[in-house]
Amino acid sequence: MDDFLKNTECDVMWKDEITGHISIHDGVVSYKAFTDNKFKILFAECANKLTIITTMQERVLPPCRCDEKMLKHLGLTEYNAYKILRQTHGVDVDDFKWLRFDGESLTWNDVKVRD
Repeated sequence: MDDFLKNTECDVMWKDEITGHISIHDGVVSYKAFTDNKFKILFAECANKLTIITTMQERVLPPCRCDEKMLKHLGLTEYNAYKILRQTHGVDVDDFKWLRFDGESLTWNDVKVRD
């Protein structure tokens, strides 16, 4: 969990729509939703630090499914959930939600794993 508390800023995306923003600085986690549409957000506006970090961790390939070939593809030598999240942007094949980190100009077409 410590890696997830590194200083991070990211937009919560639904396809190419910014639906929220996560800010993590010095272990303080905050979230602001930009929509009331429950299908387009990762968590409710009242989400606490643990809920936000847990949800981010859940959007990462679990260690039991991440073999050497997958690590190599991601440019990693060992399993690190935070680094995997940064690489995969938390994309899930079951929805259109993902994370765009500060300084990135990626679109849904850049990160999606299915049409």
